[in-house]
Amino acid sequence: MELAFLNVGKKIYWEGSGLDEVGREGGPQGKIRVKINPAFYRKIELTTMTGSPAKVGLGQPTSC
Repeated sequence: MELAFLNVGKKIYWEGSGLDEVGREGGPQGKIRVKINPAFYRKIELTTMTGSPAKVGLGQPTSC
């Protein structure tokens, strides 16, 4: 995000954390240009995917 703003000659300053984090143009009193949208916020990153290789079979229809 910082590189995108620098590409157009602007500097972005971050404040807050989590859902309350915002990016302001030019400094702490600048206009808010970036805001977290809760609809796209991921609470957890999965580090391990689990599944059963026994369920994978050749020639079986998929549910996709």
